[in-house]
Amino acid sequence: GIKATFVGGNAAVNDEFVKIAGPNVAQGALMTQEPLPTDLDYPQSKAFLAEYMRRHKEPPSSPWPVYAADAFKAIAAAIQGSGSTDSKAIMNYLRNDL
Repeated sequence: GIKATFVGGNAAVNDEFVKIAGPNVAQGALMTQEPLPTDLDYPQSKAFLAEYMRRHKEPPSSPWPVYAADAFKAIAAAIQGSGSTDSKAIMNYLRNDL
């Protein structure tokens, strides 16, 4: 078998990778990763983490919940700002006014 260190992108930074790859491959693997809310010392990060922990009883194991929350907020702001739920109006607002 191959004895190289596994190097991967941020899509593999999650608990499922360890389950699928097994501990022998996962141990020592090198991954690119954006910081999690647990890594950041900003009031917004602390507030997000507190609410996430309240709802899920554990910290996020990947950055994707943070991205989803940001995307939701951007879309909600675009709906409110454009005054429409039409996808073209939302897209125009996101591109030009947000």
